[in-house]
Amino acid sequence: MKKSSSKKKSADSLDDVFLDALKDKIPEELSAEEVLSEDQLDTLDTFLDEGEPEVERFPEEEKEKAVPRVARALNLVVSDDRMVASLLAENCRPYELEEIEEELQKGGVVSGIDPEALARAIELLQTAGGWQGELVVARGSLPALDDLISFSFFTRKKDPGGEKYVWMAGDVPLFFNEVKESLRSRSLDEIKKLDLRVKAVAPYEVLARLTGDVRSVQGYNVYGKPEGEVLTAPEPGENVEFDEADGAYSAEIFGYLVIDTKKISVLPPIWIPSSQMAVYYINYKQAGDFCFPYPENIQKLLTDIEVKSFSVMVSDIEKMSAFFKAGKELPCAIKIARGIKPIPGRDAEFEFYIDTEIRAGTLREDDSMDMRERNLVNSVTKDTLLGKKIKPTRGTPGKTVFGKEVKAPNGMDRIISTNEGVLEKKLEDGVIEYYAKIDGNVSYTNDYVAVTDSFGVEGDVDYTTGNIEVKTGLRVGGSVKPSFAIKAGGNTIINETVELGAQVFVDGDLMVGKGIVGEGTKVIVLGNLQVEFIQDAEVVVKGDITVGSYIYNGTVRAGGRITIKKAAGTKGGKTIGGFVCASQGIELSTVGSPTNKNTIVSIQADPVLLGKQQKLNKDREFCDTNIAKMLRTLDLKTLDPELIKAMLVKLPVEQREMVVKVIVTLNKFIKHRSETTAKRKQLGAYIEQCLKRAKIRVSSEFFEGNEVEIGEMRFVATNDIGPSIFQWREDRIVY
Repeated sequence: MKKSSSKKKSADSLDDVFLDALKDKIPEELSAEEVLSEDQLDTLDTFLDEGEPEVERFPEEEKEKAVPRVARALNLVVSDDRMVASLLAENCRPYELEEIEEELQKGGVVSGIDPEALARAIELLQTAGGWQGELVVARGSLPALDDLISFSFFTRKKDPGGEKYVWMAGDVPLFFNEVKESLRSRSLDEIKKLDLRVKAVAPYEVLARLTGDVRSVQGYNVYGKPEGEVLTAPEPGENVEFDEADGAYSAEIFGYLVIDTKKISVLPPIWIPSSQMAVYYINYKQAGDFCFPYPENIQKLLTDIEVKSFSVMVSDIEKMSAFFKAGKELPCAIKIARGIKPIPGRDAEFEFYIDTEIRAGTLREDDSMDMRERNLVNSVTKDTLLGKKIKPTRGTPGKTVFGKEVKAPNGMDRIISTNEGVLEKKLEDGVIEYYAKIDGNVSYTNDYVAVTDSFGVEGDVDYTTGNIEVKTGLRVGGSVKPSFAIKAGGNTIINETVELGAQVFVDGDLMVGKGIVGEGTKVIVLGNLQVEFIQDAEVVVKGDITVGSYIYNGTVRAGGRITIKKAAGTKGGKTIGGFVCASQGIELSTVGSPTNKNTIVSIQADPVLLGKQQKLNKDREFCDTNIAKMLRTLDLKTLDPELIKAMLVKLPVEQREMVVKVIVTLNKFIKHRSETTAKRKQLGAYIEQCLKRAKIRVSSEFFEGNEVEIGEMRFVATNDIGPSIFQWREDRIVY
């Protein structure tokens, strides 16, 4: 029998198919009795044309002989995958069951035959005028997991598309792979966001059972041939025991059940962060009957993964189990074990006993400052205790939940520098006390303690006094007039103004009662600066700068902080135009103005640190140059001991001493280069840390077109911005 590869043939070809299918039943030559007469053929043509034959004109025998001219073929069609066999008919004559079975047998279809479908086919073929259509009469079968095993809690249903099976616990679908992946998540936040349903099982609970002795099933197509892979019963996976005697799969622990076609597993409902400093119980929503862990169940989970007993939160676990038993809702993640956190060492501390804080003074009605009550000078007598330094402590290591040690950083030391007017006294417990060696004025800035004498000028620094240079502190009762200069070795007070073109250098704190003004005016302060305003001048300060009113077109640099104050009822607190830069932070009210877009506020590394960095770079270059030069002199590429020995043996005795000296010097340079490289790396990391810690605080407004710089990063405001904090975050400036 010829099989068709398509489910439907064209009408023109059905006759040929039918005759081909019956070729074995039609004699090669017809007898005279079997051939219709011309009258009978004419009558048959009329029957075909009009559709109303006169039945009584044909005897039963003649009607039977007319069938081959009327009936169409009944065709057997098998799908390409050999899994479906169908009968395809077009106005066929009635068939008996034996005939259809014979057709199926001729077509090789022996498996998956549907008796009800065959009965339906016979019924349809009895339809008046014949039946036209297609009917599936046989289907192959592929094995299903349900043929091998029955599950205690689940059923399997096909998804709406009919492509895959979905595990169901009642009406709730379960997605085992998602549960398995979630417990491997790197983030607890990701776990908390998931909306998963799980089946929790208790220890020794039967999860599934084999349906018989058969451990594997083979599928077959409609030809009765094996089809598809052999399906075997799942293996007992993680934390599952299989009993050969009764074919039962049982849980060994409390956990979440996970099933696939190859394994049945129970996963511990716990999650451990990469730091290994905690263990969390993951409390997903449950499908089916609620099952909760008892304290001993949780203890076993932790013991199995070798969590140390010191970290187990026994009382919290007992409380959690009690809450579950009482039907209370609990969060998705519950901590059940915790490591011991490392305790960093305490940094060295310095306590300064003398009040050196520079006070703001009293605000007059005209917005100027009364500088008389400023605490600018702090006088002490000899042997006065100035302060005390407490040494740093070592860190205390921690432990992970698995008992692995976690190192703790030791405390950082703090270097306190002094001048010749201060005496250091070391005590047995590592404490250092600092005393005044002389009567004088004391200052404390950036961990530098000094006691010095003081020098005073009643009026202005002008032609009367000439330029002034002293090694102590200085007090100027008036102003520093245009083009004059002062240089002081300690804390300095200028009651009035630093005027156009003046030059001021102070090795200590500087207090200016009014302003620093004028192009060409330059002020350098190695301590802190307090001034009412700065206009058009260049100011460089190692410590902090406090401005009482504003900065206008100034070039201002501070190694510490810059604060521009805004007194109540004033329009101060502004910087307009120019460049204002600090290392530790800037705090002000307003940046720029609606008409001025030339203001830059900047955070840059401490100039002292940058200077150290440049020196280390030069040291490294110096070492590289000399190392290369000496290697060329020795005709060596590396300091290989064997090569050096061989070279020395070949040298005359009188040359060996000189070569040995060169090699010793070379070793010193290599060691110094290694030390310099390490210091450069450490300093670079510290500079970056300082830049990230610093902030620019604007309490009122940052006008469009003005700019913020932090390190090498730049931000230009494209519109007016209200109160903001600018800071370095993730390699960009954020506000």
